[in-house]
Amino acid sequence: METKSNILSRKKFILWGTAFIAGISAFKFFPKTKKPENVMCNDSVKMLTQDGRLVVIKKSDINTPSQKISNEELQHWVNNK
Repeated sequence: METKSNILSRKKFILWGTAFIAGISAFKFFPKTKKPENVMCNDSVKMLTQDGRLVVIKKSDINTPSQKISNEELQHWVNNK
């Protein structure tokens, strides 16, 4: 009798262990909640400031450029810290 109950307890242990591992892996593939992404309005733009910070500004606040800057000016625009 003991061998039958011992075999059944081993089977239950393996069954519960497999179910536990499958449950944990299911949480990996199906996350409970997703973090909301930072949604920008259609009338805003992300811009890099001269000191290296990323800011969001309205399109209406941007002046139209009069001329294009050179590659050398662009490379030396950000202040090195």
